[in-house]
Amino acid sequence: MYHQKNTKRNISHQRYAFAVITFMVAVVVFFPHIATTNGFDAALLSQAQKQEELIEVDDGAPRRQFPVSADMAPRRVLTVVATAYSSDTWQTDGDPFVPADGSDYKEEFEEKGFVRAIASNDYPLGTKVRFPEVYGNQVFVVRDRMNRRYTGKYRVDVYHIEGNEHNEIDQKKSREQAKDFGVQWVKMEIL
Repeated sequence: MYHQKNTKRNISHQRYAFAVITFMVAVVVFFPHIATTNGFDAALLSQAQKQEELIEVDDGAPRRQFPVSADMAPRRVLTVVATAYSSDTWQTDGDPFVPADGSDYKEEFEEKGFVRAIASNDYPLGTKVRFPEVYGNQVFVVRDRMNRRYTGKYRVDVYHIEGNEHNEIDQKKSREQAKDFGVQWVKMEIL
């Protein structure tokens, strides 16, 4: 009789532990914004270090910033077929300045003066890549998709956007830059 109670208690504890672990995993997966870098380590820093390393983000709350390496080592290097495209309506779906990730190329160009994006079906949106032979150390982000016939073909499409002397988008110049790029076999580093 004692053994049966003990076994039932162990099963109850196992169920409880499983439920707690499942809950913790669900919180981390579905609510990643809960985990911030403003943890206990901030208490160990001097006041000057805290002010130096805090940054403002979109929601206005200051947060610590992780150090960024200037020269990231690639996780994988491969040769791909690279073409180029611009924001022509016949080359894009829907709004020519809004890629698959929902960002706005026009806004970004007006803010930064450049857009470094590629379209690819073979890599997840947000993947960072470099083309050292063509663009040196510039980092591009997969932000758009290509026609499905290019899936699995090691093919990428580099986005080209050019401006005039008033920093306004010049569609004709962008189209010409994309045409001049042509079709190239290039080394791509996945970061």
